[in-house]
Amino acid sequence: MIDLIFNAIGIFAIVYIIVFVLGIVRMIKNKKKETDRLMSTWSDTPEEPELCEIRGKIIEKHCYTQINGVKNLQVQKEFYIIFEPQNGEAVKYSVDEGVYLEAEENKIGTAAIVGDRFYGFCKD
Repeated sequence: MIDLIFNAIGIFAIVYIIVFVLGIVRMIKNKKKETDRLMSTWSDTPEEPELCEIRGKIIEKHCYTQINGVKNLQVQKEFYIIFEPQNGEAVKYSVDEGVYLEAEENKIGTAAIVGDRFYGFCKD
């Protein structure tokens, strides 16, 4: 009777190990398929927009500040520049603090823009 129990436990252990190993192999294959799918999607995506250098003028710049909290204050700042190209309408851009601080209103120069992101301005 005891031999039968040990044999049953041994068979169960062997089956468990086989199922465990097959599960690991299946998981690895699924990860490889997912990685291959993501890589093919990544390679099919269009490239980032090119850098455009546009002549124009900074019309205005604005800074909005919001303070939240009583004991633990949290300050949220947003910086904007309104840029008017020589041959177009004025556009409002969200910018980093450094770009905002360097910008001067009513100055003519060249703006560096990628897509809808304003990266910098060199005045003449």
